[in-house]
Amino acid sequence: KHHRLKSTSSQSSEDALERLKENQKLMDSLCMSYAEKLKNTEKIMAEREAAFHELGLYSKNDGNAVGIFIPKNSPHLVNLNEDPLMSECLMYFIKNGITR
Repeated sequence: KHHRLKSTSSQSSEDALERLKENQKLMDSLCMSYAEKLKNTEKIMAEREAAFHELGLYSKNDGNAVGIFIPKNSPHLVNLNEDPLMSECLMYFIKNGITR
């Protein structure tokens, strides 16, 4: 009986070790997918910031627009006024190509 108990104990230790290995694989997989998600999120935020910049908008790291500047690469119209405070308050973007 004693020999049999030892064999069962050894078997349960091997089962526990196998479960531990499987859990470790699962944790590695979850960590990797989290890292991939973080990388994708950073890529999307960078693309969004570049798009904002192209339209003449400053943005913070959280993606919120906080300011406007005149974009160099986008055709646009701005309003002019005798009062300098009222000048360039409005910006109208024109699509690339022929505009009539």
